Amino acid sequence: MLLTNIAIAQRIAVHLPEQALLRRHDAPIERRLVSRAIQYLFLYLLWCRMSLVNVLSALVCQWILTLRVT
Repeated sequence: MLLTNIAIAQRIAVHLPEQALLRRHDAPIERRLVSRAIQYLFLYLLWCRMSLVNVLSALVCQWILTLRVT
């Protein structure tokens, strides 16, 4: 969708230069990008850890149940 918007904006700028009102965004701040990437990585690792804990707890519960049966 973004590429479509860019393509349409370029065509408007070429064919209707006097009527076109286009805005240009500044380049992203690298510090902000790195900070956001670290946040997402932290959340992903937290999610992985919680998933691992859930799997291990299920395995331990199954193991305890098998010990009680035998």
